Amino acid sequence: MLQVKASTLRHWEKEFPQLRPQKLRSGERRYIEADIILLKEIINLRHEKGFTIDGSRKVLSQKVPIEIQSDQLHLIEQQLNTMKVQLEKLRKSIDPIEGK
Repeated sequence: MLQVKASTLRHWEKEFPQLRPQKLRSGERRYIEADIILLKEIINLRHEKGFTIDGSRKVLSQKVPIEIQSDQLHLIEQQLNTMKVQLEKLRKSIDPIEGK
């Protein structure tokens, strides 16, 4: 799928702590969508941008995982909705026509 040798994938598992595919009892590895996205990013950094493994590791360690971003976005959305309600109450208390 990614046109990368299995030995390269196994090596990257050792080099990139974020890459942890599920291993079946048979030893076969199962890559989920997040693993594939990460592998594509590693390939881009290594082969297209010319980063070393250390450089690629540093770049990836500074990125926030997609799952965390999604959770954070949900939390931010909740906070914004709360603030919107509070601002609406404040506006009504200030504006005499709206407050009635």
